[in-house]
Amino acid sequence: MLGRVKTAQGFSLMEIMVVVAIIGVLVAVGVPNYITWNQKYQLKSEVGNLAGNLGRARMMAINSNSRVTVTVTQAAPGAPVNVAFTNPAGPVLPTIIMNSLISLSDVNGNLVGAGVNSPQSLSFSPMGIWVDAQNPNNICMVGAAPTSPCPAAHNSQVLNFVNSNAVNYRIVILPTGKVAWCYTGNCLN
Repeated sequence: MLGRVKTAQGFSLMEIMVVVAIIGVLVAVGVPNYITWNQKYQLKSEVGNLAGNLGRARMMAINSNSRVTVTVTQAAPGAPVNVAFTNPAGPVLPTIIMNSLISLSDVNGNLVGAGVNSPQSLSFSPMGIWVDAQNPNNICMVGAAPTSPCPAAHNSQVLNFVNSNAVNYRIVILPTGKVAWCYTGNCLN
C-alpha cells in the first residue's frame, strides 16, 4: 500500500476558466449572427407567405368569377403591415398581419412616410389577370426598373418589404396575374 500513487481527480480552476472563456467568445460571436439570420428568415417567411396568399387571391377571383382586390397598409414604421383580400361581397381570405419588424418600403428601402405611401393596392380580374388599381401609392415596373408613382405604361406591379437590417424582399405581380417573389438584390423584374 505504500507504493500506491494518488491520481488527481476533476479539473483545475484554470482549466474551467479556459473552457468558460472559449464558450463566452463563441456566444459573443454567434448570438449577433443568429439574430441577423433570424430577422432575415422572418422577412423571407412573411414575404413568401404573402406571395402564396396573393396566388390564392388570384384563384379566388377565378373561382368566384369576381374581381378580388388586395390592399396593403401600414400606418407608420414599426406598425404592422396589414393585407386585406376583398371582393364585392366582402373578405375572401383572412387579413394578414405581418411581423412588426417588417415594413413596407419603396425601391430604395425607404419606409412609410419617408418615400413610400400606404395603402398600396392591386386587383385580380375574374380571369385571374392583374388589374392596375390606379393607386398613386403603388410601385410599378418600367422595363427592369421599379418606379413610383406608376407611369401610364408599365409592365407589372411590385410590393417591397424591408426588415430592421435593411434586407429587402420584393413581390412582383406580372400582367398575367402570376406572382413571384425574390431578394431585391437578385431580382430585376
